[in-house]
Amino acid sequence: MRNFSPSRGIRKTIAEAYESGAPTLTYLDICYGEGSAVMWLVMWISSVFASCGFMGGQVTDLMKVGVANAIRQEFYFLNINELAVFFTQFIAGKYEVFYGNPNPQVITNSLCSFVKSRKLAVEEVEKARATEKRNKELHSENAVTFDEWVRMMKANGEEVHLEVARAKDGGFSYRPKRDEKLVVAEMIVRNTSGCGKQALNQLRELFLKKYGEDPYDYYERKKNK
Repeated sequence: MRNFSPSRGIRKTIAEAYESGAPTLTYLDICYGEGSAVMWLVMWISSVFASCGFMGGQVTDLMKVGVANAIRQEFYFLNINELAVFFTQFIAGKYEVFYGNPNPQVITNSLCSFVKSRKLAVEEVEKARATEKRNKELHSENAVTFDEWVRMMKANGEEVHLEVARAKDGGFSYRPKRDEKLVVAEMIVRNTSGCGKQALNQLRELFLKKYGEDPYDYYERKKNK
């Protein structure tokens, strides 16, 4: 977590932070133990208050923990690179400002504004990904028509789950929806979050409880198809 501390600085756009693969607040607690997310947030919140001129008894530890808990509960889906970008932008004066008192809602309201900007950035990232994937499919030597693809899926006994996307030329294209189950299995098998052995075992047990099968078996079966 030291790589994401205020002392290291952060030079990323919102889109780059979203794509960075850094752990979310939820996975921070899973990987490093309950309370790790709050501890990390308090470090940045302290930096924010200090940078805005609040020192000594103006900001209590109880207030910092309160703000951290609120962020942990409401913005659990943000990864720590995204939050580092937000806090850096806040210190740079891009959001709401304090007027005399260290009002915690100035931070949380500003974070709501950040999430709106993030939504637009994520839409652009996903749009670019879809366009790149579609272009690869169109130019692939092994490309098949949509009808052929559907027949192949059904022949393999797989359901066809589709979502509609607007193509670059203004028309519509169809693409398979993201397999969230496979994404979670891959995260556990390849340990993309950098968890310890105990945390990985906990994630494995949660996966088994939710889906009724071991993530390693599921990932291998999908990978070998």
